[in-house]
Amino acid sequence: GVSIIERLGPEKAGKIFFITLTQRLMELSNFSDARREAIDVCFMLYGYNSQECNDVQLSFDEVKILEF
Repeated sequence: GVSIIERLGPEKAGKIFFITLTQRLMELSNFSDARREAIDVCFMLYGYNSQECNDVQLSFDEVKILEF
């Protein structure tokens, strides 16, 4: 598969995951929480139907990190 950095580039991926890790996730967060929050941050930054957010979702899907 293609990594999220390959899909988005390091600047966009870094921005999404920096915000997710520093402002959205808590001590007891799990991978499903990380998926949900990263997608939400992407929506906030790039818009609901953006290619960036489709790429974030696809990247989590490819490694079987699903939202529960």
